[in-house]
Parts: sequence; C-alpha cells; structure tokens
Amino acid sequence: MNGILALNCTSLSTGKARTVEMLSINHSMNIFVTDPDPIVSARELCDRHVRSKMQIESAIMLAHCFSQESLNEAPRTKTGKVRKSGKGYFKHQCSVWVRESRANYDWLVSHALEMFNERRFRWPGADNHFTENFILWCQENRSRTIVPEGDLTPFAIAIEADSVCRKVIKDFDNLVATEQYRCYIKHDKTFATWTTRERPSWYE
Repeated sequence: MNGILALNCTSLSTGKARTVEMLSINHSMNIFVTDPDPIVSARELCDRHVRSKMQIESAIMLAHCFSQESLNEAPRTKTGKVRKSGKGYFKHQCSVWVRESRANYDWLVSHALEMFNERRFRWPGADNHFTENFILWCQENRSRTIVPEGDLTPFAIAIEADSVCRKVIKDFDNLVATEQYRCYIKHDKTFATWTTRERPSWYE
C-alpha cells in the first residue's frame, strides 16, 4: 500500500530536523536504519531481513549509482542478466537518498557487506549470498559512481502512513530516523526473530 506524507529527518552532522519533500511511500523497499553505525544497524536486522531481502534491495539501490556502461562490466544478476541503471525503484526515496552523496553510498555499501557477515554468523552453513560479488564490486569501484562527493545526509524514512507505530507513538515524525525505524520494527514487524544473535535491547 502506498501513502503520501511529509518525512521529517534529523541530520547526524547538525542535529537539526529537516522536512523532506512529500514522496510516495512504497514499502516493498527500505533501509532499516536502527543505528547511525551501518555495522550495528546490520547486526540488528531480524532474521527475515538479514537472510536475503535487504541484500537484494541494497544491490538494486547501489546499481542506480552507476552508469549503464559501468554496470555492463559488473557482476551480473542471479539469472545472468546485466544489471540495469535507472530501472526498478529508481525514484524510491531510499534510492534517491543513496545517490545524494558519497557518504550515503559508503554507508549502504558497509551496511550491505556486514549483512553478509551477519548471515554467515547466524547460519554458518549457508551459501554465500548471490549479491555479494556485486556489492564487493561496488566497494571496489566507488570512484566510478555517478554519486557526488558529500557528507552523510538525513536518512530517508519509508514508513507507511497507516503503520501501527505512527498510531501508537506520539509525535512519531519528530523522532530521529533511528528511533522511527526501531519503533517501526517493534510495532509493525511482529514476525521479527534473531537466530544466534540476541535481539536488540530496544525491541524489549
């Protein structure tokens, strides 16, 4: 279900709130930013998200950070197809956020790479995820991105207007992004479990 709402974010560098232009929320993609540190945030992902879903979404968003010419040389999809720039969720607010600055790009790359480590930690016998080679390629080819240099910008918030967290948390939009996502997972992702890893303290 899509929804329209103003997105209030807090800058990590200035601490000042910023209201982002209204965007159509598509909950089929996201970056669950539960901590400013991309490594910690990856380790706090629940099983369903860290098993495969978020790696796939990260690969889609990072592919949009390259020209098609560069992607022609990149590791291909699971089915052997060339990855496409500008196709699939290109205008999604999380995809837009990744392309705002190199610091944002670096954050998602680090976050995605740690997801692979976390996946191996929780399920030692699992095969390497099929997007890992591409994410490593993104790390190695940072200089080829179309993303401008710049500091980390306020995280995008892709939380639907009808989410439970918005109904039970007073002044939800005034919370910093990490708190919004913690509340979102706690109140709307009731399927959340953590194999091997202790569940985050904020989920209590």
